[in-house]
Amino acid sequence: MANAFLVMLDNAPRRVFAFLSATCVAMLAFGLYLQHSQGLEPCPMCIVQRYALFAVALVAGLLSVSGSRRVHFWGSFALLLAAGFGAFVAARQSWLQWYPPEVATCGRYFYGMIENFPLSRAIP
Repeated sequence: MANAFLVMLDNAPRRVFAFLSATCVAMLAFGLYLQHSQGLEPCPMCIVQRYALFAVALVAGLLSVSGSRRVHFWGSFALLLAAGFGAFVAARQSWLQWYPPEVATCGRYFYGMIENFPLSRAIP
């Protein structure tokens, strides 16, 4: 199965990137459906994960229109970074849900800064 995927990636990378981009857009659309139709409000960490997913969708979409193998190589590296960042945030969120902190701290923290960042107002 994995060998067939690698052969397809080698033979038709633009289709794979287009499929990846479409999958990310579908997941973002489902998240927006849950938010606006079902009333589930996302937390700041969920918003950060959406930004990472949007970055993956954007880079994969751009790679699907490129025909250069060099662009595909470096774009795949950018995809890996964006997906890795999103996976890190998701793992951190799961860890915080399983092991909540005993003492809540007062002060600036990373996700609080993101929540107050003007981009979060422009792209909710």
